[in-house]
Amino acid sequence: MGTVTNLFTNIGTYLDYANKSSQNYVNTSNSTKKISDWMTTINNYKLGVYVDCSPTVTSDDNPNHAIASLNLYTYQGGGVATGSKDVWVWDKQNCTDGTQITYNSTAALGTTLSTTNVTCISFNEKIQSSSSHIWSYNDFIQRYVQIRNTYSDAYDKISYYGQTLIAFRDSRINLFQAIYDDLSSLLQNNNNFNTQLVNFNGRVNQFYDAVSTLNNLVMNSLTGLVVTSNCHTLGDKLWFTYNVYCINFMAQVTKLALCSVVMLVLMLLGVIAGSRFGMMYAEV
Repeated sequence: MGTVTNLFTNIGTYLDYANKSSQNYVNTSNSTKKISDWMTTINNYKLGVYVDCSPTVTSDDNPNHAIASLNLYTYQGGGVATGSKDVWVWDKQNCTDGTQITYNSTAALGTTLSTTNVTCISFNEKIQSSSSHIWSYNDFIQRYVQIRNTYSDAYDKISYYGQTLIAFRDSRINLFQAIYDDLSSLLQNNNNFNTQLVNFNGRVNQFYDAVSTLNNLVMNSLTGLVVTSNCHTLGDKLWFTYNVYCINFMAQVTKLALCSVVMLVLMLLGVIAGSRFGMMYAEV
């Protein structure tokens, strides 16, 4: 009985969680939104829109510090002369300076340097729209090969930082892509679970409705079987029979047995007494 009671208690709790008007309502769409938000965040880390390095590291061990060092040689000169005005960023979304031209692979071949306009270039962009991949080191160095002889000191630094930062970018993309793929699988599983949960909700409601109908047939205060099937009269008759044929009958049998025992004793005493008198009379 306790198991059945617990079952209905748990069903009631479950239905309360599924009831939108209840303060305990659990909105299953929240999990979908949360996982989707995680995926968006991870994707921004993958692209470099979000900083994934500690700002307390102020050396080139911090990739964001290293990309600033690269820009010293591609734009400001870094203490040496340079023949370009490029500002490199991880992603195009980081090109926020309105005075700069944002590089677009569809505009022109990326080997053309500008010495008058500042160009903001994303490492996630392609050197040209027909390229099968984003900036590789070979693509990157093609852009600066024209200053190799004229600005050799700047060129060497640009080459060093470009190779290092592109290697870091590729490893970061691989890392966060793996996390993104796991979250994508989690989202799919979550959506499948929510779909199955909708079907389960339907079955629980059907079961609960059926049980409620059965409960009403039995326990309804006006028409329920408990009320309409009044067994009190039969119960009284059976109780009378129990008293007469069980309790009272056993009492009478006990009394009769005691009386029989007493009579047998008296009869035995009478026989003994008669025998005694018979013997005495015979001697006389």
